[in-house]
Amino acid sequence: MKIRPVFLALIVLSPAGQIVRAQETKDAPALSAESAQLAAEAAEGTDDAPKASVIDLLDNSAADEAKIIEALSAADQTKLRELLRDASTFVSGIRLQEAFEKLFEAEEIAPELFTIHNLKGAAYTKMRDFDKARASFDKALKIAPNAFMAQFNLAETEFVTHQYPAALQRLEPLLPMLEKQAKEAEEAAKDPKKPFNAAQRKNLQLQADATRGTMKLIQYKLLICNLKTDNEPAARKIQKSFNFMDDDPAFYYGNAALAFQKADEAKGDEKAARAAQEEAQEWLRSAEKIYARQQLEIYTDSLIETGWIDNLQ
Repeated sequence: MKIRPVFLALIVLSPAGQIVRAQETKDAPALSAESAQLAAEAAEGTDDAPKASVIDLLDNSAADEAKIIEALSAADQTKLRELLRDASTFVSGIRLQEAFEKLFEAEEIAPELFTIHNLKGAAYTKMRDFDKARASFDKALKIAPNAFMAQFNLAETEFVTHQYPAALQRLEPLLPMLEKQAKEAEEAAKDPKKPFNAAQRKNLQLQADATRGTMKLIQYKLLICNLKTDNEPAARKIQKSFNFMDDDPAFYYGNAALAFQKADEAKGDEKAARAAQEEAQEWLRSAEKIYARQQLEIYTDSLIETGWIDNLQ
């Protein structure tokens, strides 16, 4: 059976600390503002999506990483950009030895850059060396205590190692943080007094929508954590917040998780356990008829990590 790398959400933040985009890929590492922007600069822009991120549109209070890079010599800036681009590509492609070579070289140039330690954590996670992953994410958080990405990645590390109480403690505080960011982005997009052009306003609204999608994913993970810590009422309360008409499959996957838990609890009753397993699979089949594969993968990964379904791909 193929071992699938753990999912780490690709959450792109602007230096202002706002979520710009959430790319629904199953195992891409979370990137910081600067590395994500550098990667974006290498990509071809479109008329609908401005090439540059929404930078300093709301405030510039979290631009520390950009300042570190700007303080470097021109040669070091160029070299660092190349190293971060390559490292990100290698981590995503699971070419981990090459990724570490680039990251260690980048660390010599800018040892206090959040991106480097967050990417190292992502690489160690793909190696399933969770002790080193935690250490890297912890270091990233010491550099940027309010960084969503490192906080999420640490929570995800607890989740995939089945430390569900710890995952609960780390995931729950992220929801009000994201709600605040989504609300600020929406208000800024609609505020006629803000000096934004149409593309920037559209990007801010996309940012808000992506943030709420990330919130739904976190709620789904919290539902699973509650089931795994014998708090079914809390899990069902979360499930009631999902809707079958949502743009993401949380409603279907939440119901599947509840059914899988029912199967676990019925293991002494083979008939009941089989019926619960079939109920769970039916919810998953229903989701497959409605949502794109990429949308499903990030939810499916959580079921794989809990052991409720096998990864046979």
